[in-house]
Amino acid sequence: CYQMGVYYLDAPGAPDAPVISNITDTTMDVSWKPPAQDGGSPVIEYFLEQKLSSDFKWSPVTTSQIVNTEFNANQLKTGKTYQFRVAAANLAGTGKWSQPSTDNLCKAPIGKSLL
Repeated sequence: CYQMGVYYLDAPGAPDAPVISNITDTTMDVSWKPPAQDGGSPVIEYFLEQKLSSDFKWSPVTTSQIVNTEFNANQLKTGKTYQFRVAAANLAGTGKWSQPSTDNLCKAPIGKSLL
């Protein structure tokens, strides 16, 4: 006698809000922790969005697949303040967006000249 189990998969929960580091005049390193709940299926990719802090519209940081919990956001504008958010995806779909990161000003590191 063979009994077949039924498994229900769900999209993952939201990751923690992204943390920003290594800020330069045009780049920022964005990292986050995976969601506490994977929905019964491993996370296979992440979606990362950015916006100017003064805007309401979010836009994708990249069209490439993100499989790690860190990404170097580039082509940012010097003197602008950005926020980032992230969502995780598994075989069941894409989960909810994280809370946004804190505001981060894109500027040259202290002691570095823009010349």
